[in-house]
Amino acid sequence: MILAFGLNVMELVVIFLVVLLLFGAKRIPELAKSLGVAKREFMKAQETVAKERDELLGTPKEKPVQEITVKPAELKNAAIEQNASNRQS
Repeated sequence: MILAFGLNVMELVVIFLVVLLLFGAKRIPELAKSLGVAKREFMKAQETVAKERDELLGTPKEKPVQEITVKPAELKNAAIEQNASNRQS
């Protein structure tokens, strides 16, 4: 069974064992916590850069969506009219 990044289960187990041997059981939670903090800071910096870019370029964050409502009877009438005009041609 192939998991993330094209690695199978045995490869992930070997990687985990190597990390366990290199850093020890006490340091693994600290490493995971520091990776989480680093990821959070990176995402925050990315949001800040995107916000500053939008302010400088004046690009809108979201474009308004126009709602289109058509009644079924109108569709039926339009189809009938188009069919009639196609027959006349």
